[in-house]
Amino acid sequence: MISKVYENQIGTLLTLLIIFSVAFIGEFNFFNEFVIAEDNNGILQLFFKQLNALPAISFSIKLVLIVLEGLLLNQLCTQYNIADQPGYSIFSFYVFLSYLTKIRINI
Repeated sequence: MISKVYENQIGTLLTLLIIFSVAFIGEFNFFNEFVIAEDNNGILQLFFKQLNALPAISFSIKLVLIVLEGLLLNQLCTQYNIADQPGYSIFSFYVFLSYLTKIRINI
């Protein structure tokens, strides 16, 4: 069963997305009280303050942005033949790195 999932690239991607989503949800629930949002000084300051007041939406946007950046990085590495073996190893490394270093995107 597991080998059939990993033979299919879409199955691998969905498995990774589920694992990352669960990890980020756990991190959000555990560390949410300790996060201090920085003040945003700019044109959209009011919009960002209202968005940061809704932690679920802010978290969802953070998760989507990190996954999209990981997929873009993976596509670039595959397209320009930077990685030895094509696959989602670059994507996995990028998302786990952002998870471990606690990158906070203040949107």
